Amino acid sequence: MRLIFLLLSIVGIAACAGSSYPVSSVFYNIPVGTHVIVKQSLKILPNSGRVYLQGGKVVTLSELDQYEYNCWFLSWKVNETEQIIAPDKFIVTKVRHTDFLAKSRTTTQLATTESAIGFQMALGGPTATEYTTELTIHSDKHPDIRRLACSYWGDPGYGNHITVPQIQAALGGFVQIKILQLQKGDYEVE
Repeated sequence: MRLIFLLLSIVGIAACAGSSYPVSSVFYNIPVGTHVIVKQSLKILPNSGRVYLQGGKVVTLSELDQYEYNCWFLSWKVNETEQIIAPDKFIVTKVRHTDFLAKSRTTTQLATTESAIGFQMALGGPTATEYTTELTIHSDKHPDIRRLACSYWGDPGYGNHITVPQIQAALGGFVQIKILQLQKGDYEVE
């Protein structure tokens, strides 16, 4: 029983120490209350519900390189006409980190050809992990824009979550992340 109490105490102390990481760390958690500031208008193409940014540029889904850091705004409404996200300030209301196993269509096609016998081991297994940081966001001006997600495909065993500087590089001059500065003694509570 003492061992269980000791382990729970260590986990509790470690959870409280999580905010001591620098913003550039893969272990840094963006605090709730952070501002996502859209500085330039962004167009969501008809029937897509998303606008993608990579390397400081707006890109289409077909131009997106999944193995490089990228971000997208998600609208809850998919319209048959173009949607505009005008310059605005969104508030981060929730942060979530996820890892999903992903399989490249190219690798699957290679694995099924006779000349690619060495790739047969990849058939059926993941070729990458999609590391994603999802920011649930809110603005009264844009109530349908509810998420900013940033991700990349990395090595399934050795990849890390995307950092704030990497997110900012993907967003470029279109969007600024203004981190909420917690005062000593303040704690994030959901």
